Amino acid sequence: MASQWTRAAISDPEHRGTCVRYAVGIVVVQALWVTWWLADGPVWLFPVLAVVDLSVSPIAERHHGTAFHRHHIAERYGLFTLIVLGESILAVANSIIGSMSDASGRTGLILIAVCSLVIVAAMWWIYFDRPQHDQTVTRPRAYFWGYLHYFIFASAAAFSAGVEVAIAVRLHESHLHHTVAGLTLTIPLAVFVVATWLVLDAVRRDAIQAVGTVVLATALVATAVLPYPLLGAAAVMAAAAALVSWRHSRLPAPA
Repeated sequence: MASQWTRAAISDPEHRGTCVRYAVGIVVVQALWVTWWLADGPVWLFPVLAVVDLSVSPIAERHHGTAFHRHHIAERYGLFTLIVLGESILAVANSIIGSMSDASGRTGLILIAVCSLVIVAAMWWIYFDRPQHDQTVTRPRAYFWGYLHYFIFASAAAFSAGVEVAIAVRLHESHLHHTVAGLTLTIPLAVFVVATWLVLDAVRRDAIQAVGTVVLATALVATAVLPYPLLGAAAVMAAAAALVSWRHSRLPAPA
């Protein structure tokens, strides 16, 4: 990465200072990470280094920001989200295929597969229902939009792990308490719903969607206590997708 920014600095005199700050910042931060690892540094230093790492871009861009194509950046983030959702479907499919030899649990596994597909479809709908290039008009908003995508990516990836836990519980291969097993599935979905609202819709200041998001996220967590958490989660996620689609169709896009 540092070599690429150095190459950019050589070929683009207008943004040379910014490119050099990126190159130097990346090298310094990576040196700190390696030193922390080799020295077996304390755990509390990890979030400190993470903040330092995330600060490289704002510092580098402070005086003379780089030019970027807003539609292209939004497309890149969207494709990465799509890849994570695809990985979730693959993980779920592999877990179920590997467990289909258990004839007694086959019906339950089919239900898990159907509910998982509904949930992933709802996650796709919630994220892709509206264009996102307008989220990067200003630099502060662009950083807010970009960095908070971490929670979208992480929660979407964690969903597949929650489904694998649900499969293990169904096949009596896990000794987790029913509610705890359900929370491994419902908490990531609640985080996804809240994170997508913060990243994509909070700027609209729509009170109905804000309240609805909080209610639905709470309901998602609560479904962990149901006899079939995945079924309840699928219903709530479908409602969340309907809420996003309804509010987006009624409200004008932000300026």
